[in-house]
Amino acid sequence: PIIDLLRAANIPVIAASGNSGNTSMMTAPACISSVIAVAATGDNSDAPFVGDGSTSGNNTSTALDLFAPGVNITSSVPGGGFATATGTSFAAPHVAGALAAMRHAAPSLSAQAAENLLKSNGPLVTQNSISRRRLDLRDILEVLVPGSQSGGAVLSPIYLLLLGEE
Repeated sequence: PIIDLLRAANIPVIAASGNSGNTSMMTAPACISSVIAVAATGDNSDAPFVGDGSTSGNNTSTALDLFAPGVNITSSVPGGGFATATGTSFAAPHVAGALAAMRHAAPSLSAQAAENLLKSNGPLVTQNSISRRRLDLRDILEVLVPGSQSGGAVLSPIYLLLLGEE
């Protein structure tokens, strides 16, 4: 299938876990083992998304890979303008953006190495007895570019913008 072809070409695939609150499975394609499956947390929070009335919260299973910000995210909307929404579909793009920043910092970084960095940095979040890391680009960049978070390395303007340090 296409996901395996992408992975073979060293391209990681990220997908939202789904928002129906299922505790034993995730929606496709997040349920595919070679996909990085992402659930939502609050911004700069270790609290998982448990539902807001419009959805039931994160789908989780042992196939879940990562949590990322996905609660009250402001995004562009069709027809122009912006709106705030919540869900795993707002968390997954944070991971895609982090992967782009990681590849910028380390162009030869393999898809597997990138996934390993995502899964081994950041605070642990637990939901439905599943504990996974929450995306922490600052920690990952420190691994890829030692000294980047302590002022020892020179960061490009894009990193400063991403980290909120314009």
